[in-house]
Formats: sequence, C-alpha cells, structure tokens
Amino acid sequence: MKTLTNFASTPGLKHSLIDMNKWVREIRRKGLRGFLEETIHERFPNVADPGFVRWFIEESAKTNADLFCRFGPMMKEVDQTARLHEIGCPMLNVVPGHDPLGAPDQYEVYRKHVPQCEFIVYEGLPHNITDSVPERCAQDLLTFLLKHRAP
Repeated sequence: MKTLTNFASTPGLKHSLIDMNKWVREIRRKGLRGFLEETIHERFPNVADPGFVRWFIEESAKTNADLFCRFGPMMKEVDQTARLHEIGCPMLNVVPGHDPLGAPDQYEVYRKHVPQCEFIVYEGLPHNITDSVPERCAQDLLTFLLKHRAP
C-alpha cells in the first residue's frame, strides 16, 4: 500500500510567519553560516548538545546561499492547500507543537483536507523535529508504516 509521511512541513510558505525578505537581507549581509548562528535558537531552543548544534550549522551552511535567496522568496508564493484533497493514500503528519516559523493552523489544513490523515503533535518542540528527536520520528514512522503495510 502506498503511504505518505510529512514531518514539520506546511503545504507552502504563503501563510508562513517567516519574513523571507528579512531572511534574504540577513543572509546576504552575514552569509548563511552567520544567519544560522544568529537564529539557531529558533530551530533548537532547548538543545543541550553543542556538538549537534555545530554539526547542524556546518551542514546547513553548505547550502548555496544565492540559491536559497532565490528559492526562499519563490516559496513564499506557494500554497498547495487547495490540492491536499487529491492525496488518496494514508498520510502521517508529524508537526511541532511550538514552531516559531509557522502557526498551528498552517499544519491543521492537513487534517481538514486530507481524507486519510493521521496527525501527531510533538508538544513543545520547534520546527526541526527530525533533528531534535530523530528516534521518536523514526518510531512514529515505523508504527505508521506497519499499520498500513500490505497484507
């Protein structure tokens, strides 16, 4: 059986709380690494492992800043909510309960529009849930996949 899983992603950024113009200005001024270092608390407000934070910044800073500065504003024009009803397979949505980058109603649209939507909220966690609690994400994914596997 086909399934679809979504971790902390909205159907577009059109209604996002992100001020993409500000992000682009700051990335162009400070570089992607500088921007990430300054805003890392938005992604991981309670991470105690400084090695993990360094790793995240190092890996994320490998993104081409110019590409991001073109791609980000384009994504602010995207909203696929009207097409969510087309998802015909079971869909797992795992969403952060405390996302400074997105409002809860941006995630709730999946429940409203996807016919076979399973919804899990990770209370108190920020946007980067797959980085913050990878084992928990993997366990919820495995549970979902086993539930919907072909007989």
